[in-house]
Amino acid sequence: MNTNDSNEPQGHEFRSDQVPGDATMPEAVDAGRASGAWTAEGSATGEGFAAPEPVAPTMPAERIAPSGDAPGAPSDDAPGAPFGGAPGGAPGDDSRGMSPPPGAGAGRGDDGGSGAGRGNASGPFRRQGAWVAVVLTIVGGLVALSTLGTSIWDSAIAMPSQSRGDGYVGGWGGPGPWQEDVPTFDWSDSIAVDDVESIVVDGRSSELTIRYGGVDAATLDISTTAGSMPDWRFEVEDGVLTVRESDTTGGARPFGWSSTSATLTLPDALQESAPALAATMQSGALSIVGDYGTVELAARSGALSFEGAASSIHCDLQSGAGDLTVYDADEVALSVGSGVLGVNVHGNQPASTVLDVRSGYGELTLPTGAYNLTGTASSGARDVDVETSSTADATLEVNVSSGIAAVSQHGG
Repeated sequence: MNTNDSNEPQGHEFRSDQVPGDATMPEAVDAGRASGAWTAEGSATGEGFAAPEPVAPTMPAERIAPSGDAPGAPSDDAPGAPFGGAPGGAPGDDSRGMSPPPGAGAGRGDDGGSGAGRGNASGPFRRQGAWVAVVLTIVGGLVALSTLGTSIWDSAIAMPSQSRGDGYVGGWGGPGPWQEDVPTFDWSDSIAVDDVESIVVDGRSSELTIRYGGVDAATLDISTTAGSMPDWRFEVEDGVLTVRESDTTGGARPFGWSSTSATLTLPDALQESAPALAATMQSGALSIVGDYGTVELAARSGALSFEGAASSIHCDLQSGAGDLTVYDADEVALSVGSGVLGVNVHGNQPASTVLDVRSGYGELTLPTGAYNLTGTASSGARDVDVETSSTADATLEVNVSSGIAAVSQHGG
């Protein structure tokens, strides 16, 4: 019998004098319990019996050790310490030594468990896998929703195009279930321009072309992909021809992308009177060919091109790209924000030329002749290679903030 004055359990003892000598094993057990002989060591009697500590299960080495272990490397397969855990486990602990202590199970590095070897698939690794599954589920749902929405939209019944002749060109476009081979829908309208003196064009996101042709009246032709809803104003009032694109044209398809192109054809007879032209473009592309009087052009972030004669031309390019070829202009005024603008001036020498570049790039080529050069450059670069004279009649002003301006002459 073990005795110990401390309260720390030292084991357990079975006292045979507490039961009859002829008792069977079940009877001996019952008798021991009844007499209090089986009590935890360290109780009031100082004697007793404690159940033996559980033995931790072991696993075959071939199921634990990875292939390629270096000879003599520490083994995690010692009996009673599976997966690097402590032998056994505390009484009442169901883990039975299966959970590794802090820092264990992370590998076989020389730093005592900080290597990249075998470890338990738990903690951050398991949480990362859960997040990946959630993200994939969300992305898959969005793709399915977009596909369903596009299918529903494209299956809508197509309404006929409208050309009322009162300045409105519009309608719903979209292929019906039976229209699988029709990728675009077209609209067209014409209006008399006998008394027109000026033209105003306001483009949004379409590809818009303005030109002269063999027509008797101004004609607007619009072509759009399925799903777009063109809504243009096309009218003449007080000698002004107005062409205005709606904000809903192009890109009106809720789950897809669509584009719109339009062509404004003017009668050749109108070119002889050189009407004034004011044209703007937001984010589309504007192309103009022909002769006009005063020309005012503006582009926010789209593309802009012009080729023709003009008595004067003003162009404000914010962040897009522009290419202008001008003939016989008496006045040229150019402004560049953060875009790129190239201008060629032919024919007569302009009386006044101004180029302002903020943070973009402006390149200007002028007719031969002397120019009275003025202007400043803050932190940008200004390269002017033209004939200059302080007494010249033609003036040239070049200002640069933080961009680049390059000016030259034809034949130079």
